Amino acid sequence: MISTVCKASKNTGVDLLMTRPGVLRRISRAVAVATLVGIAVSAQAFKPMLSDDSVSTFKSAVANAKSGQTRQAKAKLDSLLLRRAVRIGVDTSSAPAGRAAEYRQGIQQSLDIWANALGERPFVMTTPGEKADLTVRFVRKMPEGGEVQGAIGAIRRFFWDDRSAGYEISGGIQIKHNAYGHTLSGVEAGRVMTHELGHLLGLADDYNGHGVMSAFRLGVGRVTPSDAEVQAVSGFRDELRNALKVASAPSR
Repeated sequence: MISTVCKASKNTGVDLLMTRPGVLRRISRAVAVATLVGIAVSAQAFKPMLSDDSVSTFKSAVANAKSGQTRQAKAKLDSLLLRRAVRIGVDTSSAPAGRAAEYRQGIQQSLDIWANALGERPFVMTTPGEKADLTVRFVRKMPEGGEVQGAIGAIRRFFWDDRSAGYEISGGIQIKHNAYGHTLSGVEAGRVMTHELGHLLGLADDYNGHGVMSAFRLGVGRVTPSDAEVQAVSGFRDELRNALKVASAPSR
């Protein structure tokens, strides 16, 4: 499970990535579950802006490929690349009164921000009645309490057999719709969402940065990824694609 906790501040903010080393275990029907939860960690030297769990899963996939376990490698690499666009649902009934359309628009804008930055669309909004991989809900307070502003919990499941390989992503995102007596605007809710989507793309928190992975600040803050964030995600995705080519190449 990828889990992050965001805290808001009137002037400054702290945004904590909670993670521990990924756990990969085989279960029935050759299904694996990667669980990624824990405490704040520093960025890897391997890719300074990438999260430890993304790097760990990538290295695990490379190790699978080197040992001839190509389907396992492909499942993990595809999941990191988000080869199939993640379907995002929005529970508008949980939005503050009169804010449903505004909040849905804010979430849609966060999806569009990443699509415009990357030149591809890793996230899509569901249509009414369509099943979502991740559902966004707006809450009055977070279970963690205090100044926590938002949280994401997402599970990646890998599966393979003798003929194919695949993955599934499921979970949800909670965004607290208020802070210090202020009701978040749709843009502010979208700002939190853009950050959480960055984690799904492999980014870690960047406490000293100025992009969407920096600390959340109430009423202020950049709502589009910095050049460095875009370069980190694009570079990682290029590496994933190259690794997929190697893993899919016929053995000699």
